[in-house]
Amino acid sequence: MFLFLVAFAAIRVAELFEGSSPDIMQYKPGLNLFQVKPKDWKSGDKRTAVVWIHGGGWTSGEPGRFLPNAKYFALRGAVGFTVQYRLVKPGGPSVTDAVNDVKDALAYIRLHAAELGVNPQRLVAAGDSAGGHLAMMAADAADAIIDCDGIPDMGGKWRDRLQPNEDPKKLSPLFLIGPKTPPTLILHGLADTVVPVEESKKYYRALLAAKVRARMITWPDAQHAFVVTRHTASDADVERALYAIDDFLVELGLLSKGR
Repeated sequence: MFLFLVAFAAIRVAELFEGSSPDIMQYKPGLNLFQVKPKDWKSGDKRTAVVWIHGGGWTSGEPGRFLPNAKYFALRGAVGFTVQYRLVKPGGPSVTDAVNDVKDALAYIRLHAAELGVNPQRLVAAGDSAGGHLAMMAADAADAIIDCDGIPDMGGKWRDRLQPNEDPKKLSPLFLIGPKTPPTLILHGLADTVVPVEESKKYYRALLAAKVRARMITWPDAQHAFVVTRHTASDADVERALYAIDDFLVELGLLSKGR
């Protein structure tokens, strides 16, 4: 394991801002997917797709925030994506709409897998904060989940993000775990003051109780949004998170150990 981590420590955050612009496609009216391809990509490839979902409390944020993360996995041989979804507004789009958008984006990738160069049975949904929640909610549309300090229970303090007609339980991944929940990696910082780590620990215990393949990693010094480049985390913190995700996907057979 030590040798593996050293091998991929060569991919640094600074490199993730280099290279060409992503390909942009509309997966439903008014909403785009941004695709980052490996250098040797070609149509008809059957690569793993790593699909990033941004945070922002469901009410803000934009998909470009995770283009560097998509670039990381393109450098590792996967096809990287980031998703645009409807942002929540009073009386307007809801968390339910955001969930449906993410699921529709994954369905679009699966349907167009051949032209996008991905394997339709190798879709990874990854997100941070509200994006982590959306990734977990898309568990029935993905083959692996990466949850970075996401929200598994929409009750309590998170209830006010929902529209009056939305049921917190139906929008809480904690209550939707089942036999088809895919392998899940949970990453959380113990210094997170936005989403308490106990929320992720509760979700992790529920996954294990349901016999879902799951792993949880915590870091004492990590704060909220530790996987977002050039935001609040240091480059080293972001790299540490990306390497942990890389490890997990290698173990699942979704990434190769080396190229």
